[in-house]
Amino acid sequence: MNPSSAPSQSSQDKAPAARHEVSGTSVLNFLKYFDKTGVRATMRQRVSPATAVYFDRLILRTSWVHRSVLDDIYAAVAMDGGEDAVRRFSLEVTRDGYGPVVRQFIETLLGLVGASPSTIFSRFGAIGGMYEHGTEYSYTALSDRSGELVVRLVEPAPRLVFVAWEGVFQFAFELTREQGTVAPVQVSENGRVGSYPLKW
Repeated sequence: MNPSSAPSQSSQDKAPAARHEVSGTSVLNFLKYFDKTGVRATMRQRVSPATAVYFDRLILRTSWVHRSVLDDIYAAVAMDGGEDAVRRFSLEVTRDGYGPVVRQFIETLLGLVGASPSTIFSRFGAIGGMYEHGTEYSYTALSDRSGELVVRLVEPAPRLVFVAWEGVFQFAFELTREQGTVAPVQVSENGRVGSYPLKW
């Protein structure tokens, strides 16, 4: 799949994936951020040997890797500040790494159907599907300025994986220039489901 273009189907429309995978683009964005902040060598030492391999070899943006690589990376980031560090890391990587491509897609979407955070959250499957397999998103509006976004994974994940989405969803508020908040995720079903209360 070409990550520079929007998919024609949302993740909910596709056959369920058997594994939770992330795109090579995601891994490259993480490494780019580590290079920018000068911590790549430190992070490489903290992750498992299986994940360290991705710090050393060329990764294609169109490739797919198992989510366990993210598990390791988030755990390494959390050593410097726990969940707050993971939220900040996720927001900054999303802003710097995914931002230019996603921003173009979102601006087109907002121009067509309205510049509201709910526009983004209710269509998050189309965005997330560019970078992940094995993830479903469902949004429920609770009022004109609040809602709940639920992320369901095909495989259970550590809590930090769900915490990282808080940073991603915060970036959605930036795109609409709203002062929104993402409440701490509520994880259930043994690490398969995360629920995110949203207000703006």
